[in-house]
Amino acid sequence: MEPNYSEYSTLELEDALADVDKNAFPERAERIESELRARQITEQSTSNEVSDKQEDISGSTLEAAPRMLRLVNHILDALVVFIFAFVASFIMSLIGLGHIMEMLFELPDIVFGLLMYLIYYVPLETITGKSVGKHFTKTKVVNLSGEKPDIYQIAGRTFARMIPFEPLSIFRSSRDCWHDSLANTKVVLEDDVVWVGDTAHPLVGNNIPLVLAPDGCMYRSRVIEQLKQQTFAWKISYTNADLGGLVAAIQQGLGVTALAKSSLPANLAALNHPHLPKLGKVNICLFNQDTQHPVISKTLAEFFKVRLRG
Repeated sequence: MEPNYSEYSTLELEDALADVDKNAFPERAERIESELRARQITEQSTSNEVSDKQEDISGSTLEAAPRMLRLVNHILDALVVFIFAFVASFIMSLIGLGHIMEMLFELPDIVFGLLMYLIYYVPLETITGKSVGKHFTKTKVVNLSGEKPDIYQIAGRTFARMIPFEPLSIFRSSRDCWHDSLANTKVVLEDDVVWVGDTAHPLVGNNIPLVLAPDGCMYRSRVIEQLKQQTFAWKISYTNADLGGLVAAIQQGLGVTALAKSSLPANLAALNHPHLPKLGKVNICLFNQDTQHPVISKTLAEFFKVRLRG
C-alpha cells in the first residue's frame, strides 16, 4: 500500500526522501519531492500573507516582567556589584596592585559606579541576556521584537542606569525603567521547556511516542531537533493543533509532548526520563497591539498575564 504523503510532516517527508531508493522507486521519490515543493510554495505564500496583513511589531506593546521581579533584580545586582568591587580591591591589594584601586576609588562616584556597571552588565547581558539577578528571577533582556539585543543597546541600558533616581522609574505604569525605554529593550519572563506526560502511562521501551502540534509549532521543532541529536528511537503517534486534544491523547497513553513549564496542565506532570533530552528555555513575550479592537485586546492580554503569574 502506497503511503499518503500529504499526511506526513515536512520533517518526515525530508527523512523519507533521504531513505527512499530513487533508482528502485523513482515514482515514489518524485511524489515526495512534489509534496515538498508544494509545501514550500504554501509556506512562502502564507509567510507573504502574514507579512502583508500584520502591522509593524514596533507598534505593539511588549509586556514587561512583573515589577516585583524587577525590584529583586535591582537589589541582587547591586549587591553583586558591591561584592565584586570589594573582592577585586582585596585581590589587587594582595598582588601589589592596591594603588590602582585607590586611584579608582578617588574617581567621582558616578564615574566609578558607571565603570563597575559596564564591567558587570555589558559582558553578561550581551552574551546571555541576563545578569545574576535575572538568572535568579528567570527573566531576560530582549529588544522590542522579543529577540537578543545588540551590544550597543546593552551599553545604552548601562549608561542610562546612572540617571539620578533611575531605579524609581520601575514604578511607572509600563513597568519599564528608563534604561529599558531609552535603549529600546524590555525585561521579560523566561520559562523552561519541559517534557509533559501522564504518570499513569510511563514511558516503556526505547521508542519514544510523541504527541505534538502540527508543523510550525515551536515546541514541535524543539522536540524533533533535540531528539535527532540522540540515539533513542522516536515516532510521532498523534498530531493535533488544539491543546485540549493533545492533553486527551496523552491521558490515553498515546505519548508525551513538550510545553512551557508555566503552562503545564494540572492533570499532567513534567517528566524527567533518561531517554528525554533537555529542551532548553523559551522567552515569554506578550505583544499587545490594540489599534483595531482595544477593549478585546486589553482583556485578552490581562487574561494571559493572570494565567502566567498564577
